[in-house]
Amino acid sequence: MTEKMTVQTKYAVDAVGNYLGGFAGVPLPDGSTEVSGPPNQGHDIWDGSKWDAVITSEMVNGERGRRIEAGTTIAVTDYSDVPMTGRASDQSVYLAMLLRAQGAKALGVTTAIHSYRDGANTMHTLTPDQVIEMVSKAMAWFEAVMKVSWAMKDGSGDFTGGIPADYSDDKHWP
Repeated sequence: MTEKMTVQTKYAVDAVGNYLGGFAGVPLPDGSTEVSGPPNQGHDIWDGSKWDAVITSEMVNGERGRRIEAGTTIAVTDYSDVPMTGRASDQSVYLAMLLRAQGAKALGVTTAIHSYRDGANTMHTLTPDQVIEMVSKAMAWFEAVMKVSWAMKDGSGDFTGGIPADYSDDKHWP
């Protein structure tokens, strides 16, 4: 009868707390320290007793992208609120709508002639001025979201301490 051998995995960090990996059946690397288990994320840092989450620029980029794609609601003067999503394809459509509306306005058109299906799948018919306002506000919102992510990553503005642990909290974003 063969007896089953069990090999225990040991986890190690370097001198500054960077995760080195799990080691089964081999000695830990020289100068490393054994820790209780692997980090939740590979870039987390061991503080001597627990893993500290490290928020990366890529995580902020992901949150920024999620927010832009989800979009926002734009209040259009003399009309209503319009939900606008911000996928790359949406933004291309908005720029085309803006150009068409600017052309119509230059020709003196003031009636509602521009059709748009919003993020909630509702059809709207807008004047050139309303399209120009709606798209301009949407573009300003996209830029505001971008600026928050840049400030977080650069440690500037409201984020002089760097990326906050609660970077995805609505309180930080427009």
